[in-house]
Amino acid sequence: MTYSAGDLKGLINLIDKIKTKTFDINTQYKFLKISKVAKEEFELLGE
Repeated sequence: MTYSAGDLKGLINLIDKIKTKTFDINTQYKFLKISKVAKEEFELLGE
Protein backbone atom coordinates (compact mmCIF):
# COMPACT_ATOMS: atom_id res chain seq x y z
CA MET A 1 0.00 0.00 0.00
CA THR A 2 1.25 3.45 -0.85
CA TYR A 3 0.63 6.33 1.55
CA SER A 4 1.72 9.90 1.01
CA ALA A 5 4.20 11.40 3.44
CA GLY A 6 2.00 14.41 4.08
CA ASP A 7 -0.72 12.25 5.57
CA LEU A 8 1.46 10.29 8.00
CA LYS A 9 0.50 12.39 11.03
CA GLY A 10 -3.19 11.77 10.34
CA LEU A 11 -2.56 8.03 10.00
CA ILE A 12 -0.62 7.95 13.27
CA ASN A 13 -3.42 9.81 15.06
CA LEU A 14 -6.05 7.47 13.62
CA ILE A 15 -4.18 4.35 14.69
CA ASP A 16 -3.62 5.80 18.19
CA LYS A 17 -7.38 6.37 18.51
CA ILE A 18 -8.52 2.95 17.31
CA LYS A 19 -5.79 0.77 18.80
CA THR A 20 -7.50 0.97 22.19
CA LYS A 21 -10.55 -0.81 20.77
CA THR A 22 -10.93 -4.57 20.96
CA PHE A 23 -9.88 -6.33 17.76
CA ASP A 24 -8.62 -9.72 16.74
CA ILE A 25 -4.99 -10.26 17.77
CA ASN A 26 -3.89 -10.37 14.13
CA THR A 27 -5.55 -7.02 13.45
CA GLN A 28 -3.96 -5.46 16.52
CA TYR A 29 -0.55 -6.78 15.44
CA LYS A 30 -0.99 -5.21 11.98
CA PHE A 31 -1.97 -1.88 13.56
CA LEU A 32 1.20 -1.96 15.67
CA LYS A 33 3.38 -2.75 12.65
CA ILE A 34 1.84 0.03 10.57
CA SER A 35 2.10 2.46 13.47
CA LYS A 36 5.78 1.65 14.00
CA VAL A 37 6.66 2.17 10.34
CA ALA A 38 4.60 5.37 10.11
CA LYS A 39 6.25 6.84 13.20
CA GLU A 40 9.73 6.00 11.89
CA GLU A 41 8.98 7.60 8.53
CA PHE A 42 7.46 10.67 10.19
CA GLU A 43 10.61 11.12 12.28
CA LEU A 44 12.76 10.85 9.16
CA LEU A 45 10.70 13.54 7.46
CA GLY A 46 11.17 15.82 10.46
CA GLU A 47 14.94 15.72 10.18
